[in-house]
Amino acid sequence: MLELPAGALDELRAFARAAYPKEACGLLVGERRCDARTVRRVLAAENRRAGERADRFDIDPLFYKRTEDASAAEGLAVVGIYHSHPDHPARPSATDAEFGRWWPGYSFVILSVAKGEVRDVRSWHFPEGAEDFEEEAITNSA
Repeated sequence: MLELPAGALDELRAFARAAYPKEACGLLVGERRCDARTVRRVLAAENRRAGERADRFDIDPLFYKRTEDASAAEGLAVVGIYHSHPDHPARPSATDAEFGRWWPGYSFVILSVAKGEVRDVRSWHFPEGAEDFEEEAITNSA
């Protein structure tokens, strides 16, 4: 389960709309408790992917490392990654699935953006030892 604070979903939607027709991407910072991830902060990242940014994303490893270090200093962690799918459903692609295998325990939020408007937001996770992503519920937290 992914818990998002009030306003985080609005931030995700704004990032996705601003990046359209390219993929938006970024990190979710918060806390892990059992099978739940509670987001405290949403951070936009630059999509560094050259040439294919309409259907691929690439987050700078230094941005990730800096975010991870700063979060740890606050007792938090990177708990997920988000990206948008311009003019495609909010379902993991084959590329997403290949990427997700390396990040068990993380939430992967995908926003479907059609003609510049967010149509759907879904979250997925890749359980340890699983063959594919499983959808997870998104709930609001205080």
